[in-house]
Order: sequence, then C-alpha cells, then structure tokens
Amino acid sequence: MENARFSSRWIEDASYMRLENLSLSYKFGNHKLKILSNSEWYIVAENLFTWSKYLGLDPVTAYSNSVTYTGADYGKIPLPRTFKLGVNNKL
Repeated sequence: MENARFSSRWIEDASYMRLENLSLSYKFGNHKLKILSNSEWYIVAENLFTWSKYLGLDPVTAYSNSVTYTGADYGKIPLPRTFKLGVNNKL
C-alpha cells in the first residue's frame, strides 16, 4: 500500500477557536435628521476569525460519514466571511 497506508504521520491537531457570529446595533430616538429618527442601525458579521494550528483550509470538516475518511478535508472550501448592514425604521 506504500503511501496509501493509514499512518499517524497524517494526523494533526485540529482544535480551534472561532468567532462565528457578531451583531452590533444602535437605536436612535428622536433625532434632528429625519432618516435617523426612531431607527435602528445594525451590522452582522459571520465567520470572522478562526484561530487554529491546523494546516488545512478549515478545521471543521465533514467529507464523509465513513470512519476511514473522518477528518479528511480534501481541500473542501471553508465557510465564507459575510457582513450585513441594515436599518429598521419605525416611522
């Protein structure tokens, strides 16, 4: 089996810490500017940071349910970092 044989050589620590969701909002009361009066402005960020010594793209990987493929990421694309900015206005 040569290089295809299972070996501890291919095992690495995939422990991680992730900032997955962050939400910030600010509510305005009565304001001189009509657009700001009684509105709530918010920003939401997802998948901001992942701290890990894992050499692959993402330590959270599920390639297969098979025991022989557990932990193998095969270059699977990690979750994207997204930002959302919005406003709720109560007229």
